[in-house]
Order: sequence, then structure tokens, then C-alpha cells
Amino acid sequence: RKEKRREREREREVVLLSNAMAEQAERWIQDAKDVTAAIQDYNPAIPAELVEYYAKKQGLSIEDPQVAKLIAISTEAFLSGVLGDAVELTRKLQTSTAAARKDAPENESHKKGLTLHMDVLAKALADSGVNKVGSMYKLS
Repeated sequence: RKEKRREREREREVVLLSNAMAEQAERWIQDAKDVTAAIQDYNPAIPAELVEYYAKKQGLSIEDPQVAKLIAISTEAFLSGVLGDAVELTRKLQTSTAAARKDAPENESHKKGLTLHMDVLAKALADSGVNKVGSMYKLS
């Protein structure tokens, strides 16, 4: 009798788990449809052909142009984030440098514009999970 009850409980657990997995799969499918619709009219700065070239260089074949486009958009978003961080770091550095130098006007950096330096870019990349290893960059 106990065995039958345990068996029914296991069956219920399996059904609940199956339902939960089916609901999750439906959400993933809907999310994919939403993303596809959202990128439909967007033209990324990075051409899909460039993504396909580098994918092929790594041994991957991208047959769906939407996949290449999504990778291009993701790359653009990543690059934008890294450069945004680099701009923020550069501004902080220039502000602290100008404050340390009493002879320089406060807004001197605004007149000249911002110049990105390798150490600041390396810091922004490291903050985003890209660390320099020799002459190659490696994701961590």
C-alpha cells in the first residue's frame, strides 16, 4: 500500500516537473520571438558578414541571418558598454589630474575632448571580463 502511494507521488512529481519544463520552454520560445521581432528593423553597426567571417574562422557556420544579426547587436552592445565605462574612467582620471594641478583650469579637459589611453581601455575591458594575456585577449 505504501509502495503504491509512493509510486503515485512520484508520478505526480514527474507530471508537475513536465508541466514546469513545458511552461519554461514556451517562455523561451516567446522570448525568442520577441527578440526576433525587436531586431527586425534594427541595423547594427557591425555587419552580419563580419560576424559570419569570424564565425567561419572559428569553424562555425551561421546559416540563419538572424543569428548573425543578433551576435552583431550583442557585440555592439558590449562594445558600447566597454567604451562607456572607458569614457567614465577617463573623465574621472582627467578630473582628478586637473584637481591635482592647481595651474590648469577646471574645464580644460572639456575643451580638448577626451583621449582614450590603453591603460584605461584595459581597465574597462577587465571590468567587463576581458583580460589581456600576452598579445591575445581572453574572456574570463
